[in-house]
Amino acid sequence: ISGRVGTLLWNGTDAKLADVLYMTPDVPINKGDSIVTSSYNGIYPEEVLAGVVSSVEMDANKTYLNIKIELAVDFARLSQVYVVKNELRPQIDSLIINNPLQ
Repeated sequence: ISGRVGTLLWNGTDAKLADVLYMTPDVPINKGDSIVTSSYNGIYPEEVLAGVVSSVEMDANKTYLNIKIELAVDFARLSQVYVVKNELRPQIDSLIINNPLQ
């Protein structure tokens, strides 16, 4: 477990694939590694499997890794979902915005 926080982004073209953004080359990540959620943003619970790394490459500037993952859920085949409203979202957003360390 790297303990690093990145951003999972679906590009809108393939319901089975997504990108992990903002991982620097010092992070030891390999094909086959699991990507799980953190509770960092207060939206998703910790340790939920998001997907498995399918490829890792250095970007052109050698600043970040280009990481592709195969999503744990095939979003094209979902038939039912639950929408959960986060009642604490305004307070969390306020804390993030007003954080002097950001």
